[in-house]
Amino acid sequence: FAPSRMLLWVANQQHLYFGSFVLAVPIFCMLIEFIGIRSKEEDPVMSAKYDRLAHDLMKVSLTAYSWTAILGGVLLFTFITLFPGFFKYMAGIFRPVMHVYALMFLAESGVLYVYYYGWDKLDRRTHVTVGWIYFISAWASLFIINGIITFMLTSGGWLENQEFWTGFFNPTFWPSVFIRSFAGFGIAGMF
Repeated sequence: FAPSRMLLWVANQQHLYFGSFVLAVPIFCMLIEFIGIRSKEEDPVMSAKYDRLAHDLMKVSLTAYSWTAILGGVLLFTFITLFPGFFKYMAGIFRPVMHVYALMFLAESGVLYVYYYGWDKLDRRTHVTVGWIYFISAWASLFIINGIITFMLTSGGWLENQEFWTGFFNPTFWPSVFIRSFAGFGIAGMF
């Protein structure tokens, strides 16, 4: 029994590390790219360096995104195979947002690749807009999964009324969204 919990913990923790990194690095890339755009007239050489730096950071982010997706798959597989009753129970409670979460993941994936591979093909304004769309979809994924994760810690009033929104916006939901968002920026900032 202990090895299955350890496997779940390792998959979850590694997915969280890479996921936090992938959430925040594109914000740094967009900020660096924006600085490069703003400084193009004053210092074209520095502007080109900022652009290269942002593009190189996105290469790292793409690799981390792949690892995040792989670890997310391992995490899902671990839940389904080692704890099928628990997964069925949670899927029953959070059915309204599970499909939305999957759609946010697909949107995040598609927009991330458009952002990276459209680097020199899109005009700068459109490119930065695509970056913001990526960040919003990535943060929406964090927001949705946070409701499920924090429910496992503190179900709050859900035990009394068993309403979906009571379980989703449980007592630790907002503090956790805040902490996970800023911790992601901190983890990305360390790199």
